[in-house]
Amino acid sequence: MKKNTLIAVLLALGLIASACGGDDADTAATTTTVAETAEVEEAVETTAPPTTEAEEEPAEEEEAEEEADEAEPAPSGEPVLLDLQFSPIDPGNYLVETTGVPFTITIDGEWWVQPNSDGWTVLTHPDSQGPDDRDIVFLRPSDLSDPSQPGADPEVQEGWPLDDLPGWLENITEGLITEPAVETQLGGRDALRFEAQVTDESMCGPEPFCIGFATNNLVNSLQFVPGSKSVVYWVDMGDETPLVVYIGSPADNDDWEATAEAVLETIEFGEPGPNPIDPDGGPLWEAGISTDVPAGVQQFPALGGLQLELDEERFIVQEGDNFFVVTDGPIPADVEIWVAYSDFDGTPIATTDELVAVLESIETTVTEVDPSTHTLGEARSFETASTAAGPPGPDSLGIFTMEEQIPWFSPPAGRLWVFETDRGVVVVSAESFEGDTYLEQMITLAEDVVLPGAELIDFG
Repeated sequence: MKKNTLIAVLLALGLIASACGGDDADTAATTTTVAETAEVEEAVETTAPPTTEAEEEPAEEEEAEEEADEAEPAPSGEPVLLDLQFSPIDPGNYLVETTGVPFTITIDGEWWVQPNSDGWTVLTHPDSQGPDDRDIVFLRPSDLSDPSQPGADPEVQEGWPLDDLPGWLENITEGLITEPAVETQLGGRDALRFEAQVTDESMCGPEPFCIGFATNNLVNSLQFVPGSKSVVYWVDMGDETPLVVYIGSPADNDDWEATAEAVLETIEFGEPGPNPIDPDGGPLWEAGISTDVPAGVQQFPALGGLQLELDEERFIVQEGDNFFVVTDGPIPADVEIWVAYSDFDGTPIATTDELVAVLESIETTVTEVDPSTHTLGEARSFETASTAAGPPGPDSLGIFTMEEQIPWFSPPAGRLWVFETDRGVVVVSAESFEGDTYLEQMITLAEDVVLPGAELIDFG
């Protein structure tokens, strides 16, 4: 399923407030990754909790020093590493290192960072509803799509060489390029800039994608879709592969391009390195990358080291150190494995009872059912139902699976198996995001596939 699966999955999971300007391997229109962006167009948008802003100008010098330790970066000053995902970010000067080309960028106003790993970073307007809705995507490509079959799945394409973007532009679907490529500079580096728009759905054809653009080893991809317009910078990185900077917005939005271009005016590139996604360096999933994983006993870096025995090839999502997702096709449901870190106020979760208390405090009905024993240990089990109205939003409450990162929101219907381990409170959660429609299917996936072979290991 690749990246589209990831974004759609993230959309359905409640991890992503909006997505990016493209899709990856199995999408049909405007999405990207956990239930399948294009395949699950109805997947709900979700948002992480707002950050807490530090108070300004404390009266006492000692208080000022304490506030300085807690404050988010100011719009000027030394850049701070951008290591959040699916979260609002405060104005400031940030260092981005996900693409193998380090760069600094200054953010002013309200923004969200969406996916920020695995060779790409996505920044969006806080009200973005998904891919191509007011976003900026930074992607390290490995291949361009084949202009003769731009709608085909990247897995079956021969692609087009990265050093011939002009040739690609000449051969791609007639009418797509609305402003031809011009030579320019971005962040002090040579670049080509062009604009594109799918003005008629008939340009898409019958294949899974509309008009594919570029992919990074099938993990993340970009495509052009109806209803949106795009500005693309193809930034030369010398001896290393180029960087794509993609501005996406609805076709009827006349303001986002200027907003995004103002941010890009602040970008400064460091020394380019290789593409961080290296298919020749071993299985991608062993590098913590979300991708299709074949059947059999497989090991992952998530949770400090996790082993599963998969019954068939499945798309696996790994986000950060403590969040892991097993999917069962392009549906708004999944089985997740995560470590309960704290509530949104920062209160640690160290026991099952503390987890239950937090769940009940975030509008979740919790009913304990029979305990069970698995390779992870003794589990207490719970049926859960969220009573919150609508999908998670900026004011929703949830649980952090890492310190101030990767929020988990209670699904409309779920079953939890909770283990107290030396790595914390480990939760296996079967979740359905459309009422209880898919809950029994996910419970079966958990009981028949995930729990029997799940084991915490020392990875690497």
